[in-house]
Order: sequence, then structure tokens, then C-alpha cells
Amino acid sequence: MEEKTTTTSYNDDHIDIIEFISVMWRGKLLIFIFFLISSTFSVFYSLSLQDHYRSSSLLTVNQNSSNSSGMGALASQYSQVASFAGISLPSQSGNKKDLVVATLGSRVFLERLLDNEWVLPGLLAQESYNKATKKLSYDKSLYDVTSKLWVVDSNSNKSLKPSAQDAHKKYSNLLNIEENNSTGFLKLEIEHLSPYYAKDLLDLIIKEINLMIREKDIYESTEALSYLEQQVIDTSVADIRNSINRMIEGQMKTQMMAKIKKDYVLSIIDPPYVPENKSKPTRSIICIIGAILGVIFGIFIVLTQHYIFNIKRNK
Repeated sequence: MEEKTTTTSYNDDHIDIIEFISVMWRGKLLIFIFFLISSTFSVFYSLSLQDHYRSSSLLTVNQNSSNSSGMGALASQYSQVASFAGISLPSQSGNKKDLVVATLGSRVFLERLLDNEWVLPGLLAQESYNKATKKLSYDKSLYDVTSKLWVVDSNSNKSLKPSAQDAHKKYSNLLNIEENNSTGFLKLEIEHLSPYYAKDLLDLIIKEINLMIREKDIYESTEALSYLEQQVIDTSVADIRNSINRMIEGQMKTQMMAKIKKDYVLSIIDPPYVPENKSKPTRSIICIIGAILGVIFGIFIVLTQHYIFNIKRNK
């Protein structure tokens, strides 16, 4: 009895496979039509997509650039002694790399980049890139290249210049930050229609982040020096005075490094470059996926027609 059941099940499976192949063979023309339509559509779609280029740079973060190297270690070392003397020492904490990454993606930093008039049009008014002339074209309904002014809406009489928030959304999509925790390296990437814009924007980002962190550290160091000099006057405890003097030396070192070091917080290992090859789209993959989807959809239609016809016939 069991052998008979098993044989029957095997025959049913065998019949189902034969039936499936038979149905596919009868519907091969319909499957081919869907394959052809989908393949043609995917080819035209892939050709309609504009090329994008990605410029990248490999950097290392200078942890010693922070004024925390001069004050933080000593402040933590002598904070308990200072508390006994009734003195509150300023605390320093945090990782310089985390600060850099957070700053790079911030709206405040983007607003600093937007002080350069060419940045915003390249972010939100770009239309196409001409490989022959190596120039970026802009949407004339938004931005006038000749006057370098944003178009004014005739109805509302307001400028069509995008807001900083709109620019930040686009900027976040263009900028890619990769952190290597094992080596400590930082990789920055900018992807854009123009390879030259991608390279120039990445150069500007590296330059401005160094300037911004440098200005911040100089300001904080100046404030710390004023605080420490007052604390030296206010305390008579020899050990505390010595520790504060050492922190003052650390702050002086921070100011010196900030003023003389060009790559203050980010040192370039591999500089930004003008990419020769596009990063996307991968047109061959789009065409293959389109062809496969056409075949799958064609098989689905053939099977649906077959089983619907069988149901109607059996009623």
C-alpha cells in the first residue's frame, strides 16, 4: 500500500513537471514578447541615466590637534587635588575623530561651505555634464549662470534659491564617510555629475574642516588660558599652581600647533582626484535585471492564463 502511494506521488510530480514544461513551450511566444519589451525598456532606461563620478580621499585624524591633549590629561590628573583646594578645573572629553565626523555632516558646516558661491548651484541646480567641454550645465529655470543669480519667481516675486535645509539633504546624499576602526583612517567620498565638481568640493571640505576645528580650538584655548591664569592668581597651593602652569604650557602648545600646522585635524594620505571612470549607473546590470524580470513576468502571465482556463473548463 505504501509503495503504491509513493509511486503515485512520484508520478504526479513527474506529470506536473511535464505539464509545466508543456505550458511554457506553448506560451514561449508570449514569454519572448515580455522578455523583448522588458529588455528594450531597460536598455532605454539605462541609457537615459546620467553618469555619476566619485572622488575620494584617504585621511588620518590628528588626535593631538585637540587642546584636550594639553589640558584634558592634566585636568583629570589633578582634578581631585584641585577640588580639595576649592578650585574647579575645566574638563575635556571626547574623541577628535567623532567630532570631525559629526561636524562634517552638520548643517553648520554646510553653511560654511555655502559661503563659496559655486557650491549651492552645483548641489541643487545641476542639470547635466558635458564630457567634451568638461563643464557642468545648470537648470536655467532655477539658476542664471551668466549673472550667477538664482531666478526670481514672477508670481510670488521671491528668489528660487534653495534653503540651507534643502541643501543639507542633498549634501548628505552626496557625502559618504567611511571609518576604519582598525587603522583609524577616514575615507571621504563625493559623488556628482561632474568629476571636477566632486574633486573641488572634497578639497573644500577638507580645507574647511581643518580651518573650522582650528578656529574652535584656538578660541577654546584662549578661554582656557584666561581661566587658568586667573586660577594661578587665586590659589596659593604650590602643587595646584604647578599643575595649572603645566596646563598653561599645554594650551600654549595647542595654540602654536593650530597656527603653524596646515593639516591641523585631518592629514591627507591620498588626496582628492578627478575620477576618470563613472561610479554609476552600471547599465549592464540594469539590462540583465530588466531581461530577467521580463521572463519572470511572462512566465507568471502564461501560468495564470493556463490555470484560469483550466478552472473555467472544469466548472
